[in-house]
Amino acid sequence: MEVIDTLENIDKYKTNNIITCNKDNIKFNYSKIFFCGENSYIYIQDGAKIVNTNLTIHSNSIVYLMNSGNHDIRLNGTFHNNTNFFLGENNYFNGQLHLSTSEYKSIVIGSNCLFSYGIQIRTADPHLLFDINTKARINPSRSVFIGDKVWIGQNSTILKGTKIGSGSVIGASSVLSNKIIPSNVIAAGNPSRIIKSNICFNPRCVHNFKRDDTSKFSNLTDENYIFRSDDYSVDINKFLAKLEATDVIEDRLLIINELVSNRNHNRFFISNSRERERERERERERERERE
Repeated sequence: MEVIDTLENIDKYKTNNIITCNKDNIKFNYSKIFFCGENSYIYIQDGAKIVNTNLTIHSNSIVYLMNSGNHDIRLNGTFHNNTNFFLGENNYFNGQLHLSTSEYKSIVIGSNCLFSYGIQIRTADPHLLFDINTKARINPSRSVFIGDKVWIGQNSTILKGTKIGSGSVIGASSVLSNKIIPSNVIAAGNPSRIIKSNICFNPRCVHNFKRDDTSKFSNLTDENYIFRSDDYSVDINKFLAKLEATDVIEDRLLIINELVSNRNHNRFFISNSRERERERERERERERERE
């Protein structure tokens, strides 16, 4: 095992790779990285502020941390063999975010999200379940995807197969397993369900608001947290399938870099089922017109 508690002399680690452009522009305080295998990569972008973080990385896995802006990155993660974790820019953590990846799967988180206390994200159950009649396994591991500007409430648990579109809110103590949460909705409960659609939030905290502040923010003044489909929106299922299809870690880094290069506002939009059905009907109508 290789244990890293400082970014000094990171070139001495020969069986794994820590990639930085300028380690002097990275904050790494009260944190440790445990490499429990070989041929893994942790990429830390300039401007990342890593505090009270513990990362355990097994063989042939990727941890990719982007610039955290004015916020500290606070993680407690275990990344098992052949898995991927991507964290976008400027995410806010009230406490440690707890993470676990298994069986070639990924956790992908966009930018400008809000994470409260006690949040768990996992890609596996992790023990095996089988149908006693067919003998087939019934609980395969699945990746988790969280878009941009998502607000996750305290003590929420996000389990395998869950995808959350940009601009949505997950209520406190929610449990999501294999859920598709569209953009700009509120989902809450155990099991979680959509309780309100067509919403957006503002990340400002109201705790110290004065009357003038309450009045100022009584109506929406911008659309920065509203998301719509466009030509640059990522097909999330195809992206995750592509990432999971290769064991070659250099290829996976290239796929992640494709995601990083997409700076479009609507890149992680997820439509709701009614919108998807309307779009399919419009496409069928266009096909009929072409015939």
